[in-house]
Amino acid sequence: GIAERYVCELESQIDLACAAATLALEDAGLDPGTVDLIVGGCGVPYQPLPASAPLVMQRLGLADGSAAAFDVNSTCLGFLTAFETAGRMIEAGQCG
Repeated sequence: GIAERYVCELESQIDLACAAATLALEDAGLDPGTVDLIVGGCGVPYQPLPASAPLVMQRLGLADGSAAAFDVNSTCLGFLTAFETAGRMIEAGQCG
C-alpha cells in the first residue's frame, strides 16, 4: 500500500468484516448467538455514526442487545488497540 492503493468498489469494509466473522464462527463451530462482544478497529472508519462494530453486529443478527459493540479508532494502531481492549475485557470477565 505504499506505492499503490486499490479500492474495491462493490465491497465495503463492513462486508469484509461480516464475511470474516462468519467464516471465523463457522471454523470455530460457533453460533453467532454466542458472540457477546464485537470490537471494530481500523485506521479509517466506514462512517462517523453508527460505528462499524454495531453495523457488523446488526448484519450478524445480534441486534437484540445480547452483544456489546463499539469501535476503537487510533489511526494505524486501531487493530492492535482493539485487540488489546478486547483481551483486557475478556481477562476482566466482562465478556467471553
